Amino acid sequence: MVFLFAVTLGSQMLAHSLTGPIQAKLGLLGAQIGKDPPWYFIHRDFAEGFSSAIALFIAWTLAMIYWRRFQTYTPICIWMPWMWLGGKVAKAVIIYLECPGLLAGGSATTSWQTFDSYLEDPQVAFFHTAVLWSGLLMSVVLSWVDRRRRQKLAAEI
Repeated sequence: MVFLFAVTLGSQMLAHSLTGPIQAKLGLLGAQIGKDPPWYFIHRDFAEGFSSAIALFIAWTLAMIYWRRFQTYTPICIWMPWMWLGGKVAKAVIIYLECPGLLAGGSATTSWQTFDSYLEDPQVAFFHTAVLWSGLLMSVVLSWVDRRRRQKLAAEI
């Protein structure tokens, strides 16, 4: 149980703590709030998604390393961080694709000209929903696999 909490909550905390350093490292700190296009929010959300991808990778790696040792909890350590962090990762991918030159400083462009157009982008909503549904599907499939494994072990005993 401690492993479950350490991985799932630790991945959240890691993603949050990496956002600032990633913004600084990638040079995404200079945007002003209220300027059109909404670069401040685009930069912040991209850094959150990038740090979430790192934290998700670490959580999944730990789940794979300890798969045999903590078989009851490792499936949860796969889908739960995905549900929490996957939407941010998807948003970062969309931002990267929609903002050519994002990491090149002042030469970046974007199709989002206002904050409202950025917030109401249907792509972001679609992929966030897709992440949630895929997380739900992962939880069902991994629970079914774990149940089958337990039944097989009980039949062998």
